[in-house]
Amino acid sequence: RHVLNVGSLWLGRSCMKPCTPEGIIRLIKSTGMEIKGKLAVVVGRSDIVGKPTAKLLLDENATVVIAHSRTADLKAVTSLADILVVAVGREKVVTGDMIKPGAVVIDAGTNRNSEGKLCGDVDYGPVAKKASYITPVPGGVGPMTRAMLMVNTLEAARLGAPRLVPCSTAPSGTPMRSNGRPRRQHSRSMAWCMAPSPPRGDRSSRAPCTSSSTSPFRAGHVRPTR
Repeated sequence: RHVLNVGSLWLGRSCMKPCTPEGIIRLIKSTGMEIKGKLAVVVGRSDIVGKPTAKLLLDENATVVIAHSRTADLKAVTSLADILVVAVGREKVVTGDMIKPGAVVIDAGTNRNSEGKLCGDVDYGPVAKKASYITPVPGGVGPMTRAMLMVNTLEAARLGAPRLVPCSTAPSGTPMRSNGRPRRQHSRSMAWCMAPSPPRGDRSSRAPCTSSSTSPFRAGHVRPTR
């Protein structure tokens, strides 16, 4: 929740996107549903899941409603949702009669039930009968969070690490030794020079570090209910 990342996210600038919300967007896209124009309801207003998920859904041109523990009639809100994301931290806060038939349901909650077993915020069995896709707990959003953490780690390494280029093609501004020769690292066949990393906003020279957003991610999954 670094203030620079939070500010950049809400201003639409390039930043490290929060792992769980970004994973949720990937999961929704893996179902084949076009987010644009859909009514998305996010139940939960936390700084690490609810609010940033709502912002990322807005960036995908969804119509977004944020509900929470003080929402007067939660069922009336959730029953209209084409996309329902639940991240409250309370067991069975969303039940089967609160779901629009055919909705995509993303359960980002983590709780322990009376038997001590891990469960989400959604009453899985009844909801799965009405939803077109639903994430299980465990095995849904959690693995995607870890996968997005690795994506962000790789991207941070690309942004911060210097590039090695052949000395003959080193651009102006390459670090130089005191004797006027380029600083270089010897290899078996060629000397390599340290070149400055591209500016943070310039990603044109980098290959994308993620797979297509329309294909299912191997880390987590959304289960089709039919």
